[in-house]
Amino acid sequence: MRKIDFFIAGVQKSGTTTIYDLLSKDSRIYLPKIKENPFFTNSDINEDFNERLYSGYNSEILCGGAYANAIFFHQSAKELIKHNPKIKIILILRNPIDRAYSAYYYSNRLGIDSTKSFESAINNEYKNNFRKYIDIANKTYLEHGHYYEQIVKYSEFIPLKRMHIILFEDLVQNEKEVLKGIYDFLGLDLDNSNNIKSIKSNASSVVKIKWLHKLVFDKNIIKTIYQKLMPENIRYFINYKIVKKLEKVNKKNAAYVLMKKETRKRLKEYYISHNTKLEKLLDVDLNDWKE
Repeated sequence: MRKIDFFIAGVQKSGTTTIYDLLSKDSRIYLPKIKENPFFTNSDINEDFNERLYSGYNSEILCGGAYANAIFFHQSAKELIKHNPKIKIILILRNPIDRAYSAYYYSNRLGIDSTKSFESAINNEYKNNFRKYIDIANKTYLEHGHYYEQIVKYSEFIPLKRMHIILFEDLVQNEKEVLKGIYDFLGLDLDNSNNIKSIKSNASSVVKIKWLHKLVFDKNIIKTIYQKLMPENIRYFINYKIVKKLEKVNKKNAAYVLMKKETRKRLKEYYISHNTKLEKLLDVDLNDWKE
Protein backbone atom coordinates (compact mmCIF):
# COMPACT_ATOMS: atom_id res chain seq x y z
CA MET A 1 0.00 0.00 0.00
CA ARG A 2 1.00 3.65 -0.36
CA LYS A 3 3.16 4.78 2.58
CA ILE A 4 1.59 7.28 4.96
CA ASP A 5 3.41 10.64 4.81
CA PHE A 6 2.00 12.19 7.99
CA PHE A 7 0.04 11.06 11.00
CA ILE A 8 -2.10 13.06 13.44
CA ALA A 9 -1.02 11.26 16.61
CA GLY A 10 -2.98 13.14 19.29
CA VAL A 11 -4.19 14.21 21.64
CA GLN A 12 -7.74 13.18 22.58
CA LYS A 13 -10.43 15.89 22.69
CA SER A 14 -8.11 18.59 21.34
CA GLY A 15 -9.31 19.28 17.81
CA THR A 16 -7.76 16.35 15.92
CA THR A 17 -11.06 15.72 14.10
CA THR A 18 -11.30 19.37 13.04
CA ILE A 19 -7.77 19.30 11.58
CA TYR A 20 -8.48 15.95 9.92
CA ASP A 21 -11.69 17.22 8.35
CA LEU A 22 -10.03 20.43 7.15
CA LEU A 23 -7.18 18.54 5.47
CA SER A 24 -9.65 16.04 3.98
CA LYS A 25 -11.13 18.89 1.92
CA ASP A 26 -7.88 19.27 -0.02
CA SER A 27 -7.86 17.16 -3.19
CA ARG A 28 -4.06 16.85 -2.98
CA ILE A 29 -4.27 14.98 0.33
CA TYR A 30 -5.65 11.47 0.80
CA LEU A 31 -7.16 10.75 4.19
CA PRO A 32 -9.41 7.71 4.77
CA LYS A 33 -13.11 8.35 5.32
CA ILE A 34 -12.70 6.64 8.69
CA LYS A 35 -10.54 8.91 10.83
CA GLU A 36 -9.32 6.79 13.74
CA ASN A 37 -6.69 4.22 12.72
CA PRO A 38 -5.50 2.18 15.74
CA PHE A 39 -3.39 -0.16 13.58
CA PHE A 40 -0.08 1.24 14.86
CA THR A 41 -1.10 0.98 18.54
CA ASN A 42 -3.00 -2.29 18.73
CA SER A 43 -1.18 -5.49 17.80
CA ASP A 44 -4.50 -7.36 17.52
CA ILE A 45 -5.30 -5.44 14.31
CA ASN A 46 -3.80 -7.06 11.23
CA GLU A 47 -2.31 -5.56 8.07
CA ASP A 48 -5.49 -6.19 6.06
CA PHE A 49 -7.31 -3.55 8.11
CA ASN A 50 -4.75 -0.90 7.17
CA GLU A 51 -4.75 -1.89 3.51
CA ARG A 52 -8.54 -1.68 3.29
CA LEU A 53 -8.49 1.69 5.02
CA TYR A 54 -6.25 3.07 2.26
CA SER A 55 -7.82 1.24 -0.67
CA GLY A 56 -9.31 4.52 -1.94
CA TYR A 57 -5.91 6.19 -2.46
CA ASN A 58 -5.77 7.65 -5.98
CA SER A 59 -2.32 9.18 -6.59
CA GLU A 60 -2.82 12.18 -4.26
CA ILE A 61 0.38 14.10 -3.45
CA LEU A 62 0.22 13.27 0.27
CA CYS A 63 -1.26 10.41 2.21
CA GLY A 64 -2.17 10.87 5.88
CA GLY A 65 -3.71 9.14 8.85
CA ALA A 66 -4.77 9.74 12.43
CA TYR A 67 -5.41 8.20 15.81
CA ALA A 68 -5.92 10.55 18.74
CA ASN A 69 -4.54 7.94 21.15
CA ALA A 70 -1.33 7.20 19.24
CA ILE A 71 0.93 9.55 21.24
CA PHE A 72 -0.33 7.95 24.46
CA PHE A 73 0.74 4.47 23.28
CA HIS A 74 4.35 5.48 22.71
CA GLN A 75 5.28 2.16 21.07
CA SER A 76 3.29 3.41 18.09
CA ALA A 77 6.22 5.70 17.23
CA LYS A 78 8.35 2.63 16.55
CA GLU A 79 5.62 1.15 14.34
CA LEU A 80 5.08 4.41 12.45
CA ILE A 81 8.78 4.86 11.75
CA LYS A 82 8.96 1.23 10.63
CA HIS A 83 6.11 1.94 8.22
CA ASN A 84 7.77 5.10 6.86
CA PRO A 85 11.20 6.22 8.16
CA LYS A 86 10.44 9.80 7.01
CA ILE A 87 6.94 10.07 8.48
CA LYS A 88 5.85 13.42 9.95
CA ILE A 89 3.77 13.73 13.12
CA ILE A 90 1.13 16.34 13.97
CA LEU A 91 0.16 16.87 17.62
CA ILE A 92 -2.51 19.16 19.06
CA LEU A 93 -2.12 19.82 22.78
CA ARG A 94 -4.89 21.13 25.01
CA ASN A 95 -4.83 22.29 28.63
CA PRO A 96 -4.66 18.83 30.25
CA ILE A 97 -7.32 19.73 32.83
CA ASP A 98 -9.88 20.71 30.20
CA ARG A 99 -8.86 17.78 28.03
CA ALA A 100 -9.42 15.32 30.88
CA TYR A 101 -12.82 16.81 31.70
CA SER A 102 -13.94 16.70 28.08
CA ALA A 103 -12.67 13.12 27.68
CA TYR A 104 -14.58 11.99 30.77
CA TYR A 105 -17.86 13.40 29.49
CA TYR A 106 -17.27 11.81 26.10
CA SER A 107 -16.66 8.36 27.64
CA ASN A 108 -19.48 8.75 30.13
CA ARG A 109 -22.08 9.77 27.56
CA LEU A 110 -21.12 6.89 25.29
CA GLY A 111 -21.38 4.43 28.17
CA ILE A 112 -17.67 3.56 28.17
CA ASP A 113 -17.27 4.94 31.70
CA SER A 114 -20.21 4.48 34.07
CA THR A 115 -18.82 6.45 37.03
CA LYS A 116 -21.22 9.07 38.37
CA SER A 117 -18.87 12.07 38.30
CA PHE A 118 -15.55 13.33 36.97
CA GLU A 119 -14.16 13.30 40.51
CA SER A 120 -15.11 9.64 40.90
CA ALA A 121 -13.51 8.84 37.55
CA ILE A 122 -10.13 10.38 38.40
CA ASN A 123 -10.16 8.76 41.85
CA ASN A 124 -10.88 5.49 40.06
CA GLU A 125 -7.84 6.11 37.86
CA TYR A 126 -5.66 6.60 40.94
CA LYS A 127 -6.80 3.24 42.37
CA ASN A 128 -6.87 1.06 39.25
CA ASN A 129 -4.25 -0.51 37.07
CA PHE A 130 -6.28 -0.82 33.88
CA ARG A 131 -5.39 -3.79 31.69
CA LYS A 132 -7.94 -3.79 28.86
CA TYR A 133 -6.99 -1.72 25.80
CA ILE A 134 -10.33 0.13 25.76
CA ASP A 135 -9.95 1.10 29.44
CA ILE A 136 -6.35 2.24 29.04
CA ALA A 137 -7.32 4.28 25.98
CA ASN A 138 -10.42 5.90 27.47
CA LYS A 139 -10.29 5.95 31.30
CA THR A 140 -6.78 7.23 32.04
CA TYR A 141 -7.89 10.85 32.00
CA LEU A 142 -5.00 12.29 33.99
CA GLU A 143 -2.22 10.22 32.42
CA HIS A 144 -3.30 11.29 28.96
CA GLY A 145 -2.24 14.81 29.94
CA HIS A 146 1.40 13.84 30.60
CA TYR A 147 2.42 15.43 27.30
CA TYR A 148 6.08 15.99 28.18
CA GLU A 149 6.68 12.29 28.87
CA GLN A 150 4.75 11.22 25.77
CA ILE A 151 6.64 13.55 23.42
CA VAL A 152 10.02 12.60 24.88
CA LYS A 153 9.27 8.89 24.38
CA TYR A 154 8.10 9.55 20.82
CA SER A 155 11.25 11.55 20.09
CA GLU A 156 13.34 8.44 20.79
CA PHE A 157 12.14 7.22 17.39
CA ILE A 158 10.92 10.34 15.59
CA PRO A 159 12.97 13.55 16.04
CA LEU A 160 11.23 16.69 17.30
CA LYS A 161 11.97 18.47 14.02
CA ARG A 162 9.55 16.04 12.33
CA MET A 163 6.80 16.79 14.85
CA HIS A 164 4.52 19.76 14.31
CA ILE A 165 2.97 20.74 17.64
CA ILE A 166 -0.13 22.95 17.88
CA LEU A 167 -1.87 24.37 20.93
CA PHE A 168 -5.63 23.84 21.00
CA GLU A 169 -6.12 27.44 22.12
CA ASP A 170 -4.36 28.68 18.97
CA LEU A 171 -6.58 26.47 16.82
CA VAL A 172 -9.70 27.97 18.40
CA GLN A 173 -8.48 31.58 18.18
CA ASN A 174 -6.71 31.55 14.79
CA GLU A 175 -7.61 28.52 12.73
CA LYS A 176 -6.25 29.97 9.45
CA GLU A 177 -2.81 30.64 10.91
CA VAL A 178 -2.68 27.16 12.43
CA LEU A 179 -3.68 25.63 9.10
CA LYS A 180 -0.97 27.62 7.32
CA GLY A 181 1.60 26.24 9.77
CA ILE A 182 0.45 22.70 9.07
CA TYR A 183 0.69 23.24 5.30
CA ASP A 184 4.19 24.67 5.63
CA PHE A 185 5.16 21.63 7.72
CA LEU A 186 3.74 19.27 5.10
CA GLY A 187 5.36 21.16 2.22
CA LEU A 188 2.14 22.22 0.49
CA ASP A 189 0.98 25.65 -0.61
CA LEU A 190 -2.12 26.70 1.35
CA ASP A 191 -3.11 29.17 -1.40
CA ASN A 192 -3.90 26.22 -3.66
CA SER A 193 -5.93 24.28 -1.10
CA ASN A 194 -9.36 24.57 -2.74
CA ASN A 195 -10.50 27.44 -0.50
CA ILE A 196 -10.90 25.32 2.63
CA LYS A 197 -13.60 26.80 4.88
CA SER A 198 -13.63 26.86 8.66
CA ILE A 199 -15.42 23.95 10.33
CA LYS A 200 -15.95 22.68 13.87
CA SER A 201 -15.99 18.92 14.29
CA ASN A 202 -16.75 16.61 17.22
CA ALA A 203 -18.80 19.01 19.32
CA SER A 204 -19.87 17.85 22.78
CA SER A 205 -22.77 15.42 22.43
CA VAL A 206 -25.01 12.90 24.14
CA VAL A 207 -26.49 9.60 22.99
CA LYS A 208 -30.10 9.85 21.84
CA ILE A 209 -31.16 6.19 22.16
CA LYS A 210 -29.14 4.42 24.86
CA TRP A 211 -30.40 0.89 24.11
CA LEU A 212 -29.32 1.24 20.47
CA HIS A 213 -25.89 2.45 21.53
CA LYS A 214 -25.52 -0.49 23.96
CA LEU A 215 -26.61 -2.94 21.26
CA VAL A 216 -24.00 -1.59 18.85
CA PHE A 217 -21.05 -1.06 21.21
CA ASP A 218 -21.44 -3.36 24.22
CA LYS A 219 -20.56 -7.04 24.21
CA ASN A 220 -23.64 -9.14 23.44
CA ILE A 221 -24.62 -12.44 21.86
CA ILE A 222 -25.38 -10.89 18.47
CA LYS A 223 -21.90 -9.33 18.18
CA THR A 224 -20.24 -12.52 19.42
CA ILE A 225 -21.96 -14.62 16.74
CA TYR A 226 -21.21 -12.33 13.78
CA GLN A 227 -17.59 -11.78 14.86
CA LYS A 228 -17.02 -15.54 14.95
CA LEU A 229 -18.93 -16.53 11.84
CA MET A 230 -18.63 -13.66 9.37
CA PRO A 231 -15.59 -13.19 7.10
CA GLU A 232 -13.21 -10.42 8.12
CA ASN A 233 -14.04 -8.18 5.15
CA ILE A 234 -17.75 -8.22 6.11
CA ARG A 235 -16.90 -7.51 9.75
CA TYR A 236 -14.82 -4.57 8.57
CA PHE A 237 -17.75 -3.24 6.55
CA ILE A 238 -20.11 -3.54 9.52
CA ASN A 239 -17.70 -2.08 12.08
CA TYR A 240 -16.35 0.82 10.06
CA LYS A 241 -19.21 1.67 7.71
CA ILE A 242 -22.58 0.85 9.28
CA VAL A 243 -21.57 1.25 12.93
CA LYS A 244 -19.90 4.63 12.33
CA LYS A 245 -23.01 5.94 10.61
CA LEU A 246 -25.24 4.69 13.44
CA GLU A 247 -22.93 6.35 15.97
CA LYS A 248 -23.20 9.69 14.15
CA VAL A 249 -27.00 9.55 13.73
CA ASN A 250 -27.51 8.53 17.37
CA LYS A 251 -25.89 11.66 18.83
CA LYS A 252 -27.08 15.17 19.54
CA ASN A 253 -25.08 18.22 20.63
CA ALA A 254 -25.18 19.03 24.34
CA ALA A 255 -22.93 21.10 26.61
CA TYR A 256 -21.68 19.80 29.97
CA VAL A 257 -21.63 21.48 33.37
CA LEU A 258 -18.65 23.50 34.58
CA MET A 259 -15.93 21.77 36.54
CA LYS A 260 -15.95 22.21 40.31
CA LYS A 261 -13.51 24.92 41.45
CA GLU A 262 -11.85 22.66 44.02
CA THR A 263 -11.32 19.97 41.36
CA ARG A 264 -9.67 22.44 38.98
CA LYS A 265 -7.42 23.69 41.80
CA ARG A 266 -6.41 20.13 42.64
CA LEU A 267 -5.56 19.36 39.01
CA LYS A 268 -3.57 22.58 38.53
CA GLU A 269 -1.26 21.40 41.29
CA TYR A 270 -1.15 17.92 39.79
CA TYR A 271 -0.03 19.15 36.36
CA ILE A 272 2.29 22.01 37.27
CA SER A 273 5.53 20.03 37.03
CA HIS A 274 4.42 18.33 33.81
CA ASN A 275 3.55 21.66 32.19
CA THR A 276 6.77 23.35 33.36
CA LYS A 277 8.89 20.62 31.72
CA LEU A 278 6.77 20.84 28.57
CA GLU A 279 7.34 24.61 28.36
CA LYS A 280 11.10 24.09 28.40
CA LEU A 281 11.00 21.24 25.90
CA LEU A 282 8.89 23.12 23.34
CA ASP A 283 9.96 26.67 24.24
CA VAL A 284 6.35 27.83 24.58
CA ASP A 285 4.43 29.88 27.12
CA LEU A 286 1.87 27.80 29.00
CA ASN A 287 1.02 30.26 31.75
CA ASP A 288 -2.66 30.11 30.79
CA TRP A 289 -2.65 26.42 31.68
CA LYS A 290 -1.31 27.20 35.14
CA GLU A 291 -3.73 29.96 36.09
